Amino acid sequence: MTGGTVGLCPDVYTGRSEGISQAGSHVAFVQFTQPDDQPIVINTDRIVTAAPAPPDGQGTRITFTNGSHQDVKELITDVVRRLNISA
Repeated sequence: MTGGTVGLCPDVYTGRSEGISQAGSHVAFVQFTQPDDQPIVINTDRIVTAAPAPPDGQGTRITFTNGSHQDVKELITDVVRRLNISA
């Protein structure tokens, strides 16, 4: 499994290249804060991208392999740092 990387634009996270864990590998989870201040734990294997949340860029929008998304309060730099650490 290949970890996520930060592309040319430091404000966008490109997720792992494979969405399915292989036998014997670990699955990484990261905790963030939802806009309503509730914690949320996200499986990093399911993340496709992370970018500043529209429309004002306050927080981050995380997009998943199934096309859904989750906005979190953490800024993109903190989200990318945490995702890269967990990769």
